[in-house]
Amino acid sequence: MTQGLLAVWTKWEFKLITAPARNTISDILQHAAKIKNEVRCKLLKVTSAALESGLNAWVARVESKKVNINRIDLTEKAWQSRKRGGTAINLTLSIGWLTRFLNRHDMRFRIKKGGGLR
Repeated sequence: MTQGLLAVWTKWEFKLITAPARNTISDILQHAAKIKNEVRCKLLKVTSAALESGLNAWVARVESKKVNINRIDLTEKAWQSRKRGGTAINLTLSIGWLTRFLNRHDMRFRIKKGGGLR
């Protein structure tokens, strides 16, 4: 994919008013390793390691069955796991928590038609 096509895709995917300039795309691609460098980021302490590992394992099992997962399914599973015990009581499963969970495990959600857990 050329940088011009990537700029057009970026505009469409992120619903931008204007597409980013090709030099912006080029800079991001050239510095991708530095941008994603974990040392550069402030890593936050995970409140519940048991919930993190259990939820990550559940996602892997469901994805291995070729079933689509959405944010609602993931949050509901987290609430179920939290209710079963072994997790921090003060843990709020907010949108911010979910976003950070997805970032920590390098997960992305994309819109697909059909095939959800429901």
